[in-house]
Amino acid sequence: MANGYDHVQYGFIHYIVALGGAGCFAAALLSGTDSLQFITLIAAAGAMMAAGGCFVYLSVSDCGDSLSIRFGPLGLFGTSIRYDNMASAEVSRTTFLHGWGIHGIPFWSVTYNIRGYDCVRVTLTRQHGVFRFSCINIGTDDAAGLASFLSSKIASRVGSSVPNETGGSRSRCFLL
Repeated sequence: MANGYDHVQYGFIHYIVALGGAGCFAAALLSGTDSLQFITLIAAAGAMMAAGGCFVYLSVSDCGDSLSIRFGPLGLFGTSIRYDNMASAEVSRTTFLHGWGIHGIPFWSVTYNIRGYDCVRVTLTRQHGVFRFSCINIGTDDAAGLASFLSSKIASRVGSSVPNETGGSRSRCFLL
């Protein structure tokens, strides 16, 4: 992308989940094929393999009028944030309590992270999504680059000042 942003960060948790799925599959084969235990273990193995396939990497990319955040390669989980809904973007860090994957507290913040603790904290002008998040933490190993890109998008949208339509959502965006 010429003027956009496109970054993929790979995680390692999918290897652990896949190993658990392989263990369930091996246990199913050892249990015999005519039992409820076999069916349960095969289902657990399939679910673990599918979950592992959903969280191999986190892709963050510019889509013109919004920022796309997607876990892949199956692409079942992710979101898009319109640039006109962003009030600020700053480099930050998550903690071990935020975990990896997708974690959120309704009416407050959500974290999308695949590995590590570096992130970009995006404060929104309007609450976003079903759970009305006012802040989104995007885990990345390119925090400075993403924050710079988002800050330039925010500044180019409305000059150098960004109105705060929710009357206080900026102060509600912080990490535990």
